[in-house]
Amino acid sequence: MVRVQLPRNVPELVAHAIGFERNAASRFHEYADYLRAAGHQGMADIFRRMEIVERAQLEALQECVAGGKLPDLRPCDYARHLLATRDALELAFPKAPRNAREALVLALAAERRAEIYYRDAAANAADAMVRGLAADLAAGEHRHVRLVERLLARAVVQGPREEQRAVA
Repeated sequence: MVRVQLPRNVPELVAHAIGFERNAASRFHEYADYLRAAGHQGMADIFRRMEIVERAQLEALQECVAGGKLPDLRPCDYARHLLATRDALELAFPKAPRNAREALVLALAAERRAEIYYRDAAANAADAMVRGLAADLAAGEHRHVRLVERLLARAVVQGPREEQRAVA
């Protein structure tokens, strides 16, 4: 079993958060491009808006550190508590979903992964400031989880042919 390394201080937590947000923004951009090419305009527009939200959060996090030095982290550093290898990460979160529903499932998994990480840090980090910031970040990710769950529920109820109307 992989041992969880919680952030020891706020710069470490912010570095992890920047990694999550950068990864999510990049993936949502790719999903939007893929879905647009596959003819799912409405869902592509939703992923583009989700990308914009993630990029705004990324910018806010970067402003928090105001040019300060953050620790260098690799993606496996902020995902290792759930997935031990880079190959496992790519298998769990492929870059090209097969359809709009799968894009939502992958987005939901990524948002839940970030929420779990932040909740874990909020509950178990030694530093009180880390716990407080992690709780705030977890709440934000929880809102993202709820949004994607609602989108996924509409896509499942209405089926693939009606998904364009469901998300418009």
